[in-house]
Amino acid sequence: MIGGPPWPLAPSVVALIVALVVIMSLGRRLATTVDVLADRTGMGEAAAGALLLGAVTSLPGIGTTVVGSLGGDAQFALANPLGGIAVQTVWLAIADLLYRRSNIEHAAASLENVLQSLVLIALLCIPVVAYATPALRIGWVHPASLAIPLVYLYGLRLLQRLRREPMWQAKQTSETRQDEPDDDADDSAGTARLWWRLAALATAVAGTGYLIGQGGLGVVAATGLPSDLVGFTLTTAITSLPELVTLIAAVRIGALSLGIGNIIGGNAFDALMIFLADATYLRGSVYTDASSAALLLAGSTILMTVALTAGLIMRDRRGIGFEGIIIPLVYVATVILLVLRVA
Repeated sequence: MIGGPPWPLAPSVVALIVALVVIMSLGRRLATTVDVLADRTGMGEAAAGALLLGAVTSLPGIGTTVVGSLGGDAQFALANPLGGIAVQTVWLAIADLLYRRSNIEHAAASLENVLQSLVLIALLCIPVVAYATPALRIGWVHPASLAIPLVYLYGLRLLQRLRREPMWQAKQTSETRQDEPDDDADDSAGTARLWWRLAALATAVAGTGYLIGQGGLGVVAATGLPSDLVGFTLTTAITSLPELVTLIAAVRIGALSLGIGNIIGGNAFDALMIFLADATYLRGSVYTDASSAALLLAGSTILMTVALTAGLIMRDRRGIGFEGIIIPLVYVATVILLVLRVA
């Protein structure tokens, strides 16, 4: 195990609480900083949410996943990125409750977010292929895992091309929130200072990943709960809190495309964690040693992402759309199936 044997239950719980407090305290600062950088750099809210905010808020999950892989727990390592995608998608249903003026997927009309969702679906299909061919390896890593960062990078290229030469435009309505530069108090800060501030916030958020990983493994060892259940629910609920806090902050400051881009971009980074899980699992391919529950988690997250993508395309005008109902139902059903599986 990385760092020695699993921590006892009490220190594990304390570590999870400390990580929770740090994450909750930094979320709004992250959202406002990236919102201003989106205007300064010309990236736009959707791209900045996916690349900048999504990367920073995914750092705790990356640390947790690597701790699990190096610790030799394949189920925990795979359940964390898949659970992170699922929980973060559920956060959008919560955002719909907070944004009362219209359906948030309608208001944040962005073709970039639709494309990112499609790329995410492709990324999630790759582990399913790997599960069907567990004996294939390059060294100790499955070749399908090596395709994950390549597909992600190609998706970024498509995103850049889409922003430069859009071939489709979302219909503008009275509820559509335009991505326009905002007058903000942070405008008084220089751009270089904003980048340094983002780096400092990222460092603080990243430090929570080790605490969450060790705390989660400690809970597994002390309680005897299945690794995939703890990884899909407890630890991912904490590692995904940066996405929730920054999403709520983005909704409150009116940066809706930034908030949704953060969730979808964060999900794409979580898919990259599957590659990291396999690369840092030194006992062989992580797909060989993980249980078949990972297929359940992968299938559920794909279904939830499809529902989100459909919601971004259909754009229900009022309240919670069909995606806001389907996504939480799929998540709850998945947790129930995990519990029944070990009962």
